[in-house]
Amino acid sequence: KKEARYDSTVTMIEPQEAAVEGLKEFLCWIDDIKEEFLDEEKAFRFGNKPPKGVLLTGIPGSGKTQAAKQVAFRMGGLEGNVPLVQFRMDNLLGGLVGDSEANFKRCRKRIEALSPCIVLLDEIEKTFDTEGKSSSNDVKMNILTALLDWMQENERQIFFFATSNSVVHLKPELLRDGRFDMRFCVFMPTHDELVEIFRLHMEHANRRAN
Repeated sequence: KKEARYDSTVTMIEPQEAAVEGLKEFLCWIDDIKEEFLDEEKAFRFGNKPPKGVLLTGIPGSGKTQAAKQVAFRMGGLEGNVPLVQFRMDNLLGGLVGDSEANFKRCRKRIEALSPCIVLLDEIEKTFDTEGKSSSNDVKMNILTALLDWMQENERQIFFFATSNSVVHLKPELLRDGRFDMRFCVFMPTHDELVEIFRLHMEHANRRAN
């Protein structure tokens, strides 16, 4: 695990407590499934499969990426026993033929060594944007295929947390059953959520001032 944390294909992100306000239904769902994620035997006893992932989609700036940090904290706490790893295409792309695919295999092996963990697929529609024809797009399609196979076959304690600004631009393969346990859509905050967001920022500002 120590070796995996410092691998060039792996980007670690620090979990954060109270990083978001609102998203109550989503966070309640996380609280409901976290025990079955951390304790697979408990899930099987209740006839369930351990949760494997979630897709959070909605307008930019609505807290989707911050929610991943909050989820990692809720599942692992300050001790960080559930690491948050960001899946980054720029960590994988290589200059020679076959380098990128080899980097993906290495990245997968390293992440599996960190399990239980959360893998953030941030703005996944941009990560796998393959419009037009070029060799780099072919490589991205190969990596997408490998990632989808990984998500489908995953039997480790790895929770895939994907965000997207728009469902319209997502690859249809990502929306098939079995990729994610649940899909949530976020939009502009309500009045009460705006008050909570403002309160959160004021608390952060006061802590910095002190």
